[in-house]
Amino acid sequence: MLSRGNVEVCGEASNGSEAVRLAVELSPDLLILDLTMPVMGGFAAAKELRQLRPEIPILFYSMHDGLQLIKEARAFLI
Repeated sequence: MLSRGNVEVCGEASNGSEAVRLAVELSPDLLILDLTMPVMGGFAAAKELRQLRPEIPILFYSMHDGLQLIKEARAFLI
């Protein structure tokens, strides 16, 4: 969906662990994380990335809703 616009997709991951590895390797301008990825969920991946690459902005994506998820996501604001 993003590649149809004026956005270059530099990598795609099938799980949270791979997302962390690729983010460190590729240094994207923006990282989009699903909250319910296999191996390592979006919040766990974001926590690890905040230690490794705190300058990369993170956008969380989820089919789930709820105030608790929003509160948890806000913990990652820079």
